[in-house]
Amino acid sequence: FNLCLLAAVGIFLYAYLVSQSSPFYKFIGNLDMWLGAPLLFLVIQKPIRLGFKSIMKREPVVEKPMPSVADFIYMMILIAGMVLAGMLFLRKPI
Repeated sequence: FNLCLLAAVGIFLYAYLVSQSSPFYKFIGNLDMWLGAPLLFLVIQKPIRLGFKSIMKREPVVEKPMPSVADFIYMMILIAGMVLAGMLFLRKPI
């Protein structure tokens, strides 16, 4: 997890530096969301995984086919969390 988090932070910082220095970056659109997605996923995934482990007393299985309904619900919560976070990130300011 820590190595993935370090890589995600590196991608995010690199994207931030490119966005500040490149005039062509402004024409791409919402690239910030896509470059921040790995970091956002890891921030969402860690507490959900720890909650699953404390409730179910085991690691979640994310392979196909899902061995139980609890693993399916875990994956749906992860996907819904990413969708909701993306919607909040793309929301236009008032």
